[in-house]
Amino acid sequence: MIQMFFNTLISVMLFTGIASCQNQSADSVASFPGGKEQLTIYLKENMEWQQSQLTVEGKVYVSFLVKESGDIADVAITKGLCETCDKEAIRLVKNMPKWIPAKKEGKRIESRVTVPIDFKLYQDKN
Repeated sequence: MIQMFFNTLISVMLFTGIASCQNQSADSVASFPGGKEQLTIYLKENMEWQQSQLTVEGKVYVSFLVKESGDIADVAITKGLCETCDKEAIRLVKNMPKWIPAKKEGKRIESRVTVPIDFKLYQDKN
């Protein structure tokens, strides 16, 4: 029996490497601890969303503020896909560990980051 489920194949892109950082005056952009590879692992290991119907697939773009402390704040969907996908993307981002904040002239600064999260189909053969 083949059941269709939605799961994520994470393609985390930064316009500069991992995510897009909107503070262009920064010397270094905010980053997930361990970089893109660790962010992909975090998202795959922490994804709890499954949809048992063949309904939708695509990307959810999540924007958030990385504070000087590395804490995440002001999480918002900038381009949604569906209600359950959007809620799962927000949950994943809100539960992330502290990020490494952007820096300017050696000092930590706040910056806004946008991360796209892919929701794609896969087949679970049972």
